[in-house]
Amino acid sequence: MSTRHAKVEEALVEVFTVFDLDGYTPVSGLTADDFELTVYQNGAVAAGVECALTEVGSSGDYVLSVAAGLPASGVWVITAYCTFNEARYRSVIEVREHDVDDIFDIMVSGGSGTESVTVRIVDTVHDDTPLADVLVNVFNEDETVFVTFGRTDVDGERTFFLDEGTYALRCFSPGVSFDSEMQLVVETGGGVEVIEAEATVVTPPSNPQLCRFYADLMQQNGQPLADFRIRVTNLHKPTDSTALAVVDNEALYTTDAAGHVEFDVVRGTRIRVSFVKSRLTREIIVPSQSVANLLTVFGAASDAFAVVRRTG
Repeated sequence: MSTRHAKVEEALVEVFTVFDLDGYTPVSGLTADDFELTVYQNGAVAAGVECALTEVGSSGDYVLSVAAGLPASGVWVITAYCTFNEARYRSVIEVREHDVDDIFDIMVSGGSGTESVTVRIVDTVHDDTPLADVLVNVFNEDETVFVTFGRTDVDGERTFFLDEGTYALRCFSPGVSFDSEMQLVVETGGGVEVIEAEATVVTPPSNPQLCRFYADLMQQNGQPLADFRIRVTNLHKPTDSTALAVVDNEALYTTDAAGHVEFDVVRGTRIRVSFVKSRLTREIIVPSQSVANLLTVFGAASDAFAVVRRTG
């Protein structure tokens, strides 16, 4: 049994499959009343944690979610006892106050120079709307030294403390394209530097049964990750003769020069998505929506979104 990791009050999602007594056929049509949910904290039964359990379409896959997250640090266990097949599904989550990203952000984010300069990022595609949660990496002018980093706030702004000079900026946000040669000139007295960006416009597929996934990938040096391959494997097995069958077993997609990729998959299908030549692989259920950011569906490496098939 693997242990998941999460932060306090971070939303949790776990998906498991309920099988019939033959151990193979997925069981559809169960409701929350067919499960007995119990939550433990450090080995003791915990009260006051609101869990929800719903089926994904008619697939036999069931989503156990804790929208508000777990309220305190410690080792938590959530069990779902299914009265239909008397199987018990268990999730173990180690909850912490902070993760390594928080600590790293406190230690090095913002810089330590003498001048205060604010970077404001706006979306020129949508009337210069401020872009929040954009990662801004600051390098020296020759891009040989990483200086500092930060994320923009709700106003699209991030303030850095830098010495006078010229710096290279490398920004990243899923679905947004930036100039690959951005520079920041810091003068005495600091000031505000406006960075123009263009949000990617993803057109929904014309077929309402499809979901269009998209992703924007970047290298560590801030450049788009072109010609990167993503393998999509079909894991869907219809449970009756009238179910929609996806006959393609596998497809390979490649990012363009801007690091952007799009592909369509039938909604409700179980697929495995693999980033070729990396260890990043997830099994997911295609959401019932027209457009989805693949990186958002993947979730962070430390969250509980990865779909793991368990039989009890």
